[in-house]
Amino acid sequence: MISDDNAPSTDNDSASPYNLGWLRMDDFITYQVVVLAQMFGREATRTYAEKWGLSLPRYRVLTVLGKLPPVSLLELTSHTQMDKGQISRVVGQLEDDGLLAREADANDGRRQILSLTESGKELFRQTIEVSEIRQNEILSVLTGDELEALKNTLNKLSGHMRVRLDDEKTLAATPDED
Repeated sequence: MISDDNAPSTDNDSASPYNLGWLRMDDFITYQVVVLAQMFGREATRTYAEKWGLSLPRYRVLTVLGKLPPVSLLELTSHTQMDKGQISRVVGQLEDDGLLAREADANDGRRQILSLTESGKELFRQTIEVSEIRQNEILSVLTGDELEALKNTLNKLSGHMRVRLDDEKTLAATPDED
């Protein structure tokens, strides 16, 4: 990954443990994660489009709704980390296809609750079997210890990014004081 000839000098006084000036694109973890996610996505798109005509966003929403109790659009957006506009379009498509139902929240009539219809649940059952096989095949190159370390690392980074994004929202909502 990082070759010795690109390694930072040991006399770096920087507060950061990394001298980013020497990194190649492949050395940026964020770049690697995005590229890997795109590769996973391309393979998933091929799988779910061929078998069920599902785009990756439609498959993702179907899967999240299949795994969760009925949720609001805001909760679905949070779980999928998809753009609000995109998720609204996908929800509309799934609803038009008879795979998803909307219902007014009993406690707040303005809030819509989303759930899979019987057809949606059946499609979820079909796709989840393929997803689990695919997941096992992808992860088969890792040992048990590597898999555990990867899960812990991803959870740690996800938690860190959620805090950073929450801080960003807080800063954006705070009026400037002069």
